[in-house]
Amino acid sequence: MGSLPGNEIINRIASLKLKDFQKLSRRKFTLKEKLGFLILKHRLKHQANENKKPGNTAFMLALIGLGLLVLGLFVPYIILGSIVAAILAIALGSSAYKKDHSDRKAHAAKIIGWLTLAITVLFLIIAAIIIATWSWF
Repeated sequence: MGSLPGNEIINRIASLKLKDFQKLSRRKFTLKEKLGFLILKHRLKHQANENKKPGNTAFMLALIGLGLLVLGLFVPYIILGSIVAAILAIALGSSAYKKDHSDRKAHAAKIIGWLTLAITVLFLIIAAIIIATWSWF
């Protein structure tokens, strides 16, 4: 079978049916074992759902940062919120990606966060250049 990442093993066990697990163990379970298996399966599904939350949170922060960047073009000081959201998206996305390399939302959050941060800094540099070249006479 080879080595599987931890989340994939948990997902495979959580998706097994009782009959399939009995076939794998090559014996019939007692009522107590059946209840124990169902409780374990429920807990594993709950744990698998909890593991995906950091990637989702990072992705939402990245999208909020991008939205604040666009809104910041019309309302000047909102662009500063874009910087905060982008930095949080990068930090949360990196930590979620380190835990699970198959988390696509965490990876996308990192990329969108870096792009948002780069575009925001570029806009701030352009604004500083425009303000510095204005003649006040």
